Amino acid sequence: MKKFMIIGAGLVLLIVVLLAGLAAVSPFFLNKYKDPILARVGKTVDRKIELGDIRLTLFTGIGLRLSDLTVGNAEGFRNEPMLTMKGLDLKVKLLPLLHKKLEVERVILREPRIVIEKNPEGVFNFANLAGADRTTSKAPEPASSSTPTPTPAALAGLLVSRFTISDGRLSYYESGSGMFKEGVHI
Repeated sequence: MKKFMIIGAGLVLLIVVLLAGLAAVSPFFLNKYKDPILARVGKTVDRKIELGDIRLTLFTGIGLRLSDLTVGNAEGFRNEPMLTMKGLDLKVKLLPLLHKKLEVERVILREPRIVIEKNPEGVFNFANLAGADRTTSKAPEPASSSTPTPTPAALAGLLVSRFTISDGRLSYYESGSGMFKEGVHI
């Protein structure tokens, strides 16, 4: 019995040391792939994206910590980033992850600065983020019957147990309006 306890304690110690090593090495490993990921995401959303650091978090829960995130504004809008953020923490639940399901436990936005702008044609600066037409704002086309509609089970992984924003700021500008031309800041 004593032999099994020693082996069990040794295995627990080995796992803790491996997790600590993984956490210590994670910035080097994750930042190695940062530029290709940012280039692909930037191309997809048609924005310049900058990111300071990516870290894997283990001791406060399994997740990622992004620091100094900047998303550029759309062409033809203000000459300032559409989004800047001091940091973003994303934690996932461990047990569903072991069953190949991704469930977000917590999202923390640290010092987000969001700029929303509407041009004289009525197009918002975020209108093309999902790949929509970049010149006009069209009504969405009706979905065809062959396109499957998302089920609640498929969307369950998008639920977030806790969402926190610390020290955020939202600015709204409207080019065609005298009242909002100078901007409203919340």
